[in-house]
Amino acid sequence: MRRPPAPVVSVVALALLVAGCGSPEPAASDGHDHAENSPVVDGARELAVTGKDLRFTPARLEVAAGEDVTIVFTAADVAHDFTIEGAGVHVGAAAGQTARGGLRIDEPGTYTFVCTVAGHATAGMTGTLTVTEA
Repeated sequence: MRRPPAPVVSVVALALLVAGCGSPEPAASDGHDHAENSPVVDGARELAVTGKDLRFTPARLEVAAGEDVTIVFTAADVAHDFTIEGAGVHVGAAAGQTARGGLRIDEPGTYTFVCTVAGHATAGMTGTLTVTEA
C-alpha cells in the first residue's frame, strides 16, 4: 500500500485542525454578541442546569436578591445557552460540554431565562427564575 505524499497529509491535517477550531458558543438569535459567559464570583453558590431536548432541567430556579450564584450549565445534546436578557446573564455551552457563568440580580421579581439558539425558545426552551427578598 502506498502512502500519500507528505504535502497531502499536511493539508488534510491542517484542514482538520481548522475545522475543529471555533467558538464553543451557540449562535444567538437575538442579535446580541454572546461571545463570553457572565463572570463568576469566587465562592458563589452553584446551581446546576441542563439543556436537553429543547428543555431546561430544572425549569424553575430561586435565588435571593443580591446573591452571587454560579450557573453550572450543561448542554447535553446540542449547543444551548442559558440567558436572562436585560440582566447581563449568559452561559453558553457546546454540545456535550459544561460551562459556568455568574448570576446576580438585585431586584426581587420573576425573570424568564431562555436559550437564544435560533428556534429553541419558541420551541419551549424557557424557564423561570424567582428572585426573593434577601
